[in-house]
Amino acid sequence: MDQCKTLYYDYCKTYDVEPNETILGEIQKVSNGDNNPTKSFNLSSLSIPEAQYVVLGKLFTHDCLFTSIHLNDCNLTSEALQAFLHGLVKNTTCRTLELKGNSIHGAGTEALAQVLRRNQTLQNLRLEWNQIGAMDTSAFTSFCDALGVNKALIELDLRNNDISHVGATELAATLKRNVTLRILDLRWNNIGAIGSRALLASCQSNSTLNELHLAGNNIPDDVIQNINNALAKNTEKRQVHFGHSKNMAVLARQLQDAHTEKDRQMTSVLTRVSLQEQAMLKANKSLATKIKKMQEALDDRKLAFNALSAKNALLEADLTVATQQHNDAQNEVKKLQIEKDHLKKLIHKEYKKEKDELVHTQAKLERDLLESLETQRRLTEKIHDFERKTENLQTTIHELRETLTKTDRDHHVKLSALDTENQRLKSKHKEDLKDCELTNSRDNQRLKESYETTQQNLKEQITKLENIRTALEREINSLKSNISTQKLNHDENLQQEKIRIKNEDEKIQHELEDRLRSLTTTKEDLESRYNQQLISNRDFQQKINFQSVEIETLKRQIESVQTSNLSKDTEFLENREKIKTEYEKKLRLIQKDIDMNEELKDRNRQLESEIKDQRYNDRNTIRELETRLADLQTKFNQREQEISQLKHNEEKRLQFLRTAMLDYIVNLYFEKKSAFALGIAVCGSGVGTFVLSYIMDAVVNIQSWLSYPSALLIEAAIILFGIVCGFLMTPLPQEPSEQRRLQRQAEKNLKSSNAPVTSENNVANEIVEPMLPNVSIQNSPSKSFFGQIIEQIDLNLLKNTAFTLFTVSNFLASLGFNVIYNFADDLANDSKVIKGHRTYIVMSIGLSNILGRVIIGYLGDRKWINRLLLFIITLIISGIATIIAPLCGSSVITHIGYASLFGFFSGGYVALTSIVLVDIVGKNKLSDAFGVLLLFIGIATAIGTPIVGAMRDAFSDFTRPFLWPYLIFGSCTVLSGVILFAIPFLQRKKPNGHQTEVNVEAS
Repeated sequence: MDQCKTLYYDYCKTYDVEPNETILGEIQKVSNGDNNPTKSFNLSSLSIPEAQYVVLGKLFTHDCLFTSIHLNDCNLTSEALQAFLHGLVKNTTCRTLELKGNSIHGAGTEALAQVLRRNQTLQNLRLEWNQIGAMDTSAFTSFCDALGVNKALIELDLRNNDISHVGATELAATLKRNVTLRILDLRWNNIGAIGSRALLASCQSNSTLNELHLAGNNIPDDVIQNINNALAKNTEKRQVHFGHSKNMAVLARQLQDAHTEKDRQMTSVLTRVSLQEQAMLKANKSLATKIKKMQEALDDRKLAFNALSAKNALLEADLTVATQQHNDAQNEVKKLQIEKDHLKKLIHKEYKKEKDELVHTQAKLERDLLESLETQRRLTEKIHDFERKTENLQTTIHELRETLTKTDRDHHVKLSALDTENQRLKSKHKEDLKDCELTNSRDNQRLKESYETTQQNLKEQITKLENIRTALEREINSLKSNISTQKLNHDENLQQEKIRIKNEDEKIQHELEDRLRSLTTTKEDLESRYNQQLISNRDFQQKINFQSVEIETLKRQIESVQTSNLSKDTEFLENREKIKTEYEKKLRLIQKDIDMNEELKDRNRQLESEIKDQRYNDRNTIRELETRLADLQTKFNQREQEISQLKHNEEKRLQFLRTAMLDYIVNLYFEKKSAFALGIAVCGSGVGTFVLSYIMDAVVNIQSWLSYPSALLIEAAIILFGIVCGFLMTPLPQEPSEQRRLQRQAEKNLKSSNAPVTSENNVANEIVEPMLPNVSIQNSPSKSFFGQIIEQIDLNLLKNTAFTLFTVSNFLASLGFNVIYNFADDLANDSKVIKGHRTYIVMSIGLSNILGRVIIGYLGDRKWINRLLLFIITLIISGIATIIAPLCGSSVITHIGYASLFGFFSGGYVALTSIVLVDIVGKNKLSDAFGVLLLFIGIATAIGTPIVGAMRDAFSDFTRPFLWPYLIFGSCTVLSGVILFAIPFLQRKKPNGHQTEVNVEAS
């Protein structure tokens, strides 16, 4: 437990929390052991800081020996409860958890569901006086699903948790799947008749639930009675199951005892076998030593024989006597060879005979083994039949008596048959063993006789040789002179004969040893088979004894049941007489109580009717409040959509006006590097998109005095600051012709000032008027509005086919240019992107727009760059980015990817528009051409966004409502870039006219 305390201090340091003395005291109690034998962790009715529950959640991920946790009436918040329960998910020591009176609902219920789903050690859960079943939320559904999956919980207390009939129905469905819960307390809830019937159905299918408390739930009496009957059946089943398991435990212990006895017998048999093996090893060692000694004696005799033969070779005096002796020796050797061959044949015949006998005995033993296996199989089948019969006998005592008599008869017959079979097998094995021992004794006797005959022959030869040696020693002195000449020949012949005799003796010895080994191996095999057969017989006998023991135990159980029944019958008669007298006394008192209960029932009915009326009124008021809340929620969503649409429109207008003014002003002020200067000048719109998209979203969503009008005032102040900056610009000196054109334009603007103007026109007038300080404005005759517009348009520009094609291209590009800006948030909403991350999409457009305008503006001033081709590439890639936008899925990263691609190349499109326009019509006609171009761009911008919105509403039932609108308008943007490939061909057709036109404008 010191480890638990150190873990607590470590987690307090990790989460920067001061250690709590109460918690340390509880840990210390468990470490002492004596004061807290149940090892419980009790913080009931204590106010512990919320951060401490985070530390406790981390602490209880480790097994700290706490078997019960009590957090009753602690007023836990949802965050504290979630942090604490997160630690119990991995805990394997806690058995009891009490969370009474903590107002658990919603996220807390979800956390409890996670604990039930993943913790398989918690057995007792008390949750009374909470709000787990309030409003029938999805959290209670997940709680019920987790309870159905749990395999460890035994007792669950849900008193006073606002569980309605819907929650009761879900609990009933859970109980059908749960197989461990025994006690469920649902008192003082709102289950009603519908929920009680669902619980009744679940109790009829659930066989483990024993107790179900339903007081205070307005449940009919007949349903409660049916539930109690179903639970009573479950208890009876449990008791029967417990008795059966107890009997099985007794049988298992008896079986274990039989196995131990069997193991003991096996060990004794193995010890006897090991002792026999040791005795045989000792006999083999003694036999080997005897053979070794005989071999040494034989070698000594051979050495003596060699010495005598050498002496014989030296002492031979007469050639005739020596040759005669040599012939005699050869004859003797031939006789020995004939005897050896005869012995070989005899041994081979005996070996074949013994081999045939062994094969015969082996076949006979195999047949006996097969017969014993067959009898074993029959016995096992009979044993299985007997087991099935014994299982059926446990149903009733009467059937058990009848079947026991039958099985006794069958078993006695089987036992007699088995005994006879066993006796027969034993006698058969004894006879086989006797035969084997006789054959072994015969073989040993034969080997001994052959060994004695050979030894006797050798002794006779040795005596003969000793006689010859004595005779030869007498004639040594006389034969020395004659033998010296024939010494070498005789030596060689004798050496060959020695080698031959030695080899033959070694062969005979090896053959005898091999035969002895084969006989010993056959003897060992027969002994092992005999032992195996004895073991199998003992196994059969043990099984029979085990079955007899089981029958005896069943008989004793039947007798005990009969005696207990008799004693219970006598007790029942005595108790019945006593109860009868007591019942007559109490009956009078009960009658009085019944009268009082009738009065109380009437009063209770009145109170129940009043409570039902009050609940009905409360439910009506709750429904009205829910409908009002739903209406307010829909209005709030509509308001948010209108705010976002207005915000996008304002940003679009501001960007459009700023781009137009900057294009015109930058081209007037910069002759060299105009594209780069224009890119730097217009990158402010990207900065505004990047910064204001985040700031305005934060301002609109702040729950304080700031709101949508405040955001509009902030945006208006920024625009006003831009107008003030515009006033600080100094106009350039104008050519006379251009001054007249500007004067005419200013007069027309003054004439049209009587009509209502928009904020864009006001800003334009405030920007343009300071540029005309030296222009005298004259009043002209009044014309119609359309006449003024036609007068301002230089229709001669439309005769230039390259300019007309460029205007058509910008019209097509402007149809889908503002689609990304206006509907980025709606597209992310349809794609289910996280709401807090949607602002990053517009911010990525602004940031990439800054980079695109500066970088592509810089590239537009390079001599080795074709501006028109670069302009076409920006349009085509912007269209491709628009097409792939609806296919980005729910990941914010993919949305930022297409937005960055569109922002970068659309910024290049804005930076190069006026530069390419100057390349097509010339600098002197820039203002008129730019005005005509803006007219068509304005028309396309005005109709493009509403069309996309209408198509999105028309395709709202589709999986991707924006797919076809984005595909169509993105294709328009791609087409606007493709058609510009024709401008170089159109300019080559009229080079002279264009050149003269440019020269005239220059002059």
